[in-house]
Amino acid sequence: MALIGKSPFGGATGAVGSGRGLSSRAPAWEQVTQRRRFPIVQTSTKQPMSDSDLVQSFLTAKADALVRRSRDALAGLIHTDFVYVNATGSSFDKASYIDTYCASGKVVFLSQKVEGLKVVRFSDTLVATMTLRDHFKSGDNEIRATFRSISVLVEADSGWLWAAGQTMSIEERA
Repeated sequence: MALIGKSPFGGATGAVGSGRGLSSRAPAWEQVTQRRRFPIVQTSTKQPMSDSDLVQSFLTAKADALVRRSRDALAGLIHTDFVYVNATGSSFDKASYIDTYCASGKVVFLSQKVEGLKVVRFSDTLVATMTLRDHFKSGDNEIRATFRSISVLVEADSGWLWAAGQTMSIEERA
């Protein structure tokens, strides 16, 4: 039996050879003709997104929101009970993170690149470790820095949200 799917013209089709979706009164040769005219196609040929791809997509959206300084986009990615510790040891909740890194202009991201992403799943929680290469302005200073970071994403009714994170400075090794 072939896969059951959707006709490219709308509506479900039955499995090839089952007779479902085809007129049971039509002669067999007409049913074959109908099958050729309305081929069965899979509804989705994409594989489910891997945990690493999901986190990479999330991190790209987060970096984009930071660079664009989009409060709404960033807020939509962060869990209500969010907690974050930056490289200087300062702690942030959702509101203070968005204010400091997005809205206030205290820190203005020019870019953020992710390298060496590793993801581990614990049921409805994804823990990701990575190296971040940040380019940002802080006051009058333009800074390029490399950080080790951990991010925790949790699955909520609205999708995956950033629940916690911590970043620490690392020295570049030659």
